[in-house]
Amino acid sequence: MTPEYHLDHHQIKALRAFWHKSRRQIVACTSADVAARSGLSSENVKVALWKLSFRELVSAKSRKDPQIYDLTPKGRDMLAMVME
Repeated sequence: MTPEYHLDHHQIKALRAFWHKSRRQIVACTSADVAARSGLSSENVKVALWKLSFRELVSAKSRKDPQIYDLTPKGRDMLAMVME
Protein backbone atom coordinates (compact mmCIF):
# COMPACT_ATOMS: atom_id res chain seq x y z
CA MET A 1 0.00 0.00 0.00
CA THR A 2 1.16 3.51 -0.71
CA PRO A 3 1.57 6.01 2.17
CA GLU A 4 -1.57 7.91 1.14
CA TYR A 5 -3.54 4.73 1.83
CA HIS A 6 -2.03 4.01 5.25
CA LEU A 7 -4.94 3.33 7.57
CA ASP A 8 -4.79 2.80 11.32
CA HIS A 9 -6.45 -0.11 13.14
CA HIS A 10 -9.70 1.77 13.83
CA GLN A 11 -10.06 2.90 10.22
CA ILE A 12 -9.58 -0.65 8.95
CA LYS A 13 -12.20 -2.00 11.38
CA ALA A 14 -14.63 0.76 10.37
CA LEU A 15 -14.00 0.08 6.68
CA ARG A 16 -14.64 -3.65 7.13
CA ALA A 17 -17.99 -2.88 8.80
CA PHE A 18 -19.38 -1.90 5.39
CA TRP A 19 -19.05 -5.52 4.21
CA HIS A 20 -22.21 -7.54 4.90
CA LYS A 21 -21.02 -11.11 5.40
CA SER A 22 -24.22 -13.00 4.73
CA ARG A 23 -25.19 -10.92 1.68
CA ARG A 24 -21.57 -10.88 0.51
CA GLN A 25 -21.86 -7.27 -0.63
CA ILE A 26 -21.09 -3.73 0.49
CA VAL A 27 -23.92 -1.98 2.32
CA ALA A 28 -24.51 1.60 3.47
CA CYS A 29 -24.29 2.13 7.24
CA THR A 30 -24.95 4.69 9.93
CA SER A 31 -22.26 5.36 12.53
CA ALA A 32 -24.26 3.22 14.99
CA ASP A 33 -24.20 0.33 12.50
CA VAL A 34 -20.43 0.70 12.09
CA ALA A 35 -19.98 0.70 15.88
CA ALA A 36 -22.12 -2.43 16.27
CA ARG A 37 -20.41 -4.32 13.46
CA SER A 38 -16.84 -3.30 14.28
CA GLY A 39 -16.94 -3.36 18.07
CA LEU A 40 -15.50 0.16 18.24
CA SER A 41 -16.80 2.83 20.58
CA SER A 42 -18.95 5.57 19.06
CA GLU A 43 -16.17 8.13 19.58
CA ASN A 44 -13.64 5.94 17.74
CA VAL A 45 -16.15 5.40 14.93
CA LYS A 46 -16.71 9.16 14.55
CA VAL A 47 -12.98 9.79 14.27
CA ALA A 48 -12.43 6.84 11.91
CA LEU A 49 -15.29 7.89 9.61
CA TRP A 50 -14.02 11.47 9.58
CA LYS A 51 -10.54 10.28 8.57
CA LEU A 52 -11.97 7.94 5.93
CA SER A 53 -14.13 10.73 4.50
CA PHE A 54 -11.10 13.05 4.46
CA ARG A 55 -9.27 10.43 2.37
CA GLU A 56 -12.37 10.20 0.14
CA LEU A 57 -12.96 6.53 0.98
CA VAL A 58 -16.36 7.15 2.60
CA SER A 59 -19.03 9.69 1.73
CA ALA A 60 -22.30 10.67 3.37
CA LYS A 61 -25.34 9.59 1.36
CA SER A 62 -27.67 11.80 3.36
CA ARG A 63 -27.39 14.89 5.51
CA LYS A 64 -30.25 13.80 7.77
CA ASP A 65 -29.83 12.55 11.29
CA PRO A 66 -28.67 9.78 11.52
CA GLN A 67 -26.29 10.25 8.67
CA ILE A 68 -25.90 7.32 6.28
CA TYR A 69 -22.43 6.59 4.96
CA ASP A 70 -21.40 4.63 1.89
CA LEU A 71 -18.09 3.70 0.33
CA THR A 72 -16.83 5.64 -2.66
CA PRO A 73 -15.31 3.74 -5.60
CA LYS A 74 -11.90 4.47 -4.08
CA GLY A 75 -13.18 3.07 -0.76
CA ARG A 76 -14.50 -0.07 -2.44
CA ASP A 77 -11.07 -0.68 -3.96
CA MET A 78 -9.44 -0.12 -0.57
CA LEU A 79 -11.85 -2.54 1.10
CA ALA A 80 -10.99 -5.19 -1.49
CA MET A 81 -7.30 -4.71 -0.67
CA VAL A 82 -7.96 -4.89 3.08
CA MET A 83 -10.11 -8.03 2.79
CA GLU A 84 -7.35 -10.00 1.02
